[in-house]
Amino acid sequence: RIARDLHDEIGASLSHLAMQGDLARRQLVRSELTPERLSDLSSSARETLDQMRDIVWLLSPNAGGDWSDLSLRLEAIARRLLEGGGHVVQVEGHPPSGKPAIERARELVAFFKEALTNAIRHGGADEVRVTLGWGDSLRMTIEDDGKGFDLRETPASSGTGLRHLRERASSLNAKFLIESSPGEGTRILLDMPYRNR
Repeated sequence: RIARDLHDEIGASLSHLAMQGDLARRQLVRSELTPERLSDLSSSARETLDQMRDIVWLLSPNAGGDWSDLSLRLEAIARRLLEGGGHVVQVEGHPPSGKPAIERARELVAFFKEALTNAIRHGGADEVRVTLGWGDSLRMTIEDDGKGFDLRETPASSGTGLRHLRERASSLNAKFLIESSPGEGTRILLDMPYRNR
């Protein structure tokens, strides 16, 4: 699965970076290279680096550490992905003792990143509010003030992302709820037990 992540995430990002570089080279030859193109190159490189850091974190000798380490990692991912836009990241309660299985940590991180990416790319949100509630279970809430959508008529651009969220929630044995309506933003809730039952 880590190999698949490397292929899907890092491979796609590097391919995109290579294409951006080729386009920049052609524009330079024609004296059409713009600061925006160079900014796109830098953004793509940073995104690839961040993806690699997430994978290396999971593969570290401590395999992601304990639940407290995972909570800090989720906070860092939220602040990184939401940088430049309005956002609030709030942590309530305290993570349990012990250590999550590496596969659960991986799936949770992937769910979290997918949900945040959907809010940014598809929702067009000006502000995203993230709450990590550590109690009898992990209750994760992601709310945005974006354009929202009709759940009965899921747009094609969001369909794959929502399917992935449902699949990941199922693999985590978690309750998954999404609320949205046109012009009213979107709210995603994940309620995950600490252990698979």
